[in-house]
Amino acid sequence: MSIDIHNHPEGKLTDLPELHRPEFDRFLPEFKRRARPVVLRGYNDHDRALVEWSFSSFAERLPDQAIDLDVGDAMVTEGLTFESDTLHNYLHDLADNARPSGEPVRYLQGFDIFGHDPTLHEEISFPHLESVAARSLRAGWIGPAGTVTGYHADIADNQLSQIVGRKLVKLISPDQSQKVYRHKKYDPNGIACAVDADNWDQQAHPLFATANAFFVVLDPGDSVFIPGKWFHYVRSLDASISVNQLGYTPSQLAIGKSADQVRRFFHNRGMYGDTCTCHMLIDGVRVARR
Repeated sequence: MSIDIHNHPEGKLTDLPELHRPEFDRFLPEFKRRARPVVLRGYNDHDRALVEWSFSSFAERLPDQAIDLDVGDAMVTEGLTFESDTLHNYLHDLADNARPSGEPVRYLQGFDIFGHDPTLHEEISFPHLESVAARSLRAGWIGPAGTVTGYHADIADNQLSQIVGRKLVKLISPDQSQKVYRHKKYDPNGIACAVDADNWDQQAHPLFATANAFFVVLDPGDSVFIPGKWFHYVRSLDASISVNQLGYTPSQLAIGKSADQVRRFFHNRGMYGDTCTCHMLIDGVRVARR
């Protein structure tokens, strides 16, 4: 899938700053500590994941199990929509490029590949972020071309590494939150946005046309650092395997995570957020995803 970066609803797109392997020692002082996003080109080039990971190899290594696949972009739909499948069937379909034209795009988001095969930890590394994080969490993101996660922000710092395929990532700074229209929708450990970058409603969200965004296309081996509270949009340009690592700073863990636990307590009792990215709506009734 190709992408026309000149056709976008944001007011302006600017190339994200880049660091290459000889420059990675600049990451902590110039970007991480200053909460500035950056692309780390070739960050995972020497990791075994780049050579050994594929849809077929995951089907061999990971135990088969029932999975829930997000349908469409949970950030912009009214309630979550998902379909059930088995992991191996889904991976084989991706390996064979078996999704028929016109069928909905199904996305395995935030999947615990490392819990199901702990040896995968040894095959990909995030040393710069992990070394300074008060708490770290990893997850896998697996899907066909066309998967989208709309604009949202995470509480924690986030490093996304591309292993198979390419992804487009767009970022907007926290001081432009009014331009992405923060939403009352509940997103666990994050902030949802009302604006839909792929189906922009100019009348409802006029300020989006004045938003200044950074962008990057990640190739296999590339990584992007997304500071906490930076809004970001992610689209798969090809069938894709990505891994992200959330690295909480002490303040993000003590303040942001604690506040989210309070929000989640009330949300799970139907007292916070009419819609969310963690429940499915059936006949107007919230149904727990898992």
